[in-house]
Amino acid sequence: MQRVTRRMVLPLLLAALLCACASTGQVGVEASGAATSSDDQRQAPAAARGRAPGAPVSPPQGSAPPTAPPIPIGAAIATTGNAALLGREELLGAQIAQEVLNAEGGVGDRPVDLVVEDTGGDDESARSAFQTLVNSGQVVAIAGPTLARQAAAVSSIAGQTGVPTLGPASATTGLAGAGAYFRMSLPLPAAAPGAMDVALQEDPDITRVAFAFAQDDASSSSETVALQAAARERSLSIGTVQSYQTTDTSFSTVAGALVDTEPGLVLVSGTAADGGALVRQLRTLGYDGPIVAGSGMNTSELFAICEAACSGLLFTQSYSPQTDNAANQVFRRVFQERHGREPSQPSAQGYASVQVLVESLRAVDADQDLSTLDLATLRTALRTAIPAGEYETPLGTVAFTSEGEIVQQQSYVARIEMSEDGQTGRFVLVR
Repeated sequence: MQRVTRRMVLPLLLAALLCACASTGQVGVEASGAATSSDDQRQAPAAARGRAPGAPVSPPQGSAPPTAPPIPIGAAIATTGNAALLGREELLGAQIAQEVLNAEGGVGDRPVDLVVEDTGGDDESARSAFQTLVNSGQVVAIAGPTLARQAAAVSSIAGQTGVPTLGPASATTGLAGAGAYFRMSLPLPAAAPGAMDVALQEDPDITRVAFAFAQDDASSSSETVALQAAARERSLSIGTVQSYQTTDTSFSTVAGALVDTEPGLVLVSGTAADGGALVRQLRTLGYDGPIVAGSGMNTSELFAICEAACSGLLFTQSYSPQTDNAANQVFRRVFQERHGREPSQPSAQGYASVQVLVESLRAVDADQDLSTLDLATLRTALRTAIPAGEYETPLGTVAFTSEGEIVQQQSYVARIEMSEDGQTGRFVLVR
């Protein structure tokens, strides 16, 4: 299939709020009682067709909000449990995408509506959330879940049911559901070593490294394997590899074992809550060397956990707020207006996931009016449209293979800088 480039039409002004009901069965039929996003806000679309790319959207002048039913998109994201620090960031990005894309005109002048289900921090909760969305007979696609191990649990559901699913942050390889499950994260073998290389460039005398990882988190387990392989390729000796559970609350034993090997570099793969607590314990025990933190810790929510101890942490990132394209300029501006801070990688991935689904729906709608398609036919068309497109997102230009792997042109390395009192921080681009 010919690859088609689809660029965002960028809003500078956002349209009025619209409260609407979700649709079911045939996409053009109205229904009531659907779950909505946490702030229950929906943006009324402005007329978007026929404008040149980049043309600003003007707010409607005294016009009534559209009466067409919204197009429901599932958001299976962790809002409770140990994954909530990441999930809440993803949801913030997804909600801003809903706002911005609806201001552009939604899909065929119909708004999109996020239907949020909490995946919690365990596999069973993720499966339950996905089954709820799939069995509702409403959502055309799903963005989620939050954790990689949850992605492993639900990707087979996507494959079996044919519901197009786009995982914002899953970086593990070998997921089921090829052709229906797509992921917004770079695969770990490609992304993981970036921050390690920066640490080695800054201190060429490092010869010994130590690892810690959350063994009950699939992404952390996969990530540490990739990082250990990268360390061996760079002729580094591995002092120790320590494992722990994401539910652990004490890290003195793990941190002590890491420090005892006198490493020049420590690499921690975990989620924000556990990984941040471990970093704090490492600094308490006197380790003052560089620390590379894994993708599951890549959120500003980490600042409140390790506070001043967060300073200096290195991350390989799929996103930088300094990304210089029109899509990121809009996302970054709106995020800052809404939340008073820079967007994080999870929020950018949440935004991009919804953006890709919406732009793919627009491509399907350009071929055939969505209101004429039953839900099964629309989902089939959407599975084909996603890998046929190229998307200018806050992450940069991305595309997808037919197997669901992301093709992203650039990755970054960032360092955390904390204030002296440890109460505020920021990610600073290093490379």
